[in-house]
Amino acid sequence: MSISVLIANLPYLLQGALVTLWLAFVVVIAGTLLGAVVGTISSGGGPILRSLVTAYVFVFRGIPVLVVMFLGFYTFPAFGIRLSAYAAVMISMVFYVGAFVTEAVRGAIAAVPTGQIAAALRALACGG
Repeated sequence: MSISVLIANLPYLLQGALVTLWLAFVVVIAGTLLGAVVGTISSGGGPILRSLVTAYVFVFRGIPVLVVMFLGFYTFPAFGIRLSAYAAVMISMVFYVGAFVTEAVRGAIAAVPTGQIAAALRALACGG
């Protein structure tokens, strides 16, 4: 490979790097928010909600990320939703990252000893 090819295509490579960084930023932020909300719901919800969250986490954590992106790209049009390839991949990745964060949040909440939870609830009830 000649260095001239790299230099001639440098603007395209830089543009691709910026798009990749923006995609990663949006996916990490949105996936973390989704995972925090769903993980909290999983910890305090009823048995039906916990079952739905468990199924979501099981499915998305068990499928390779490339397959998730393909499924997102080809599934949205089947439901009449027209998205660009970029948007379909972004949404798919948010759900993928959200599944991992959901399990981390659920595990973190489950790791808090019951005595500390009782003390925190008592402190909240006393106003301080």
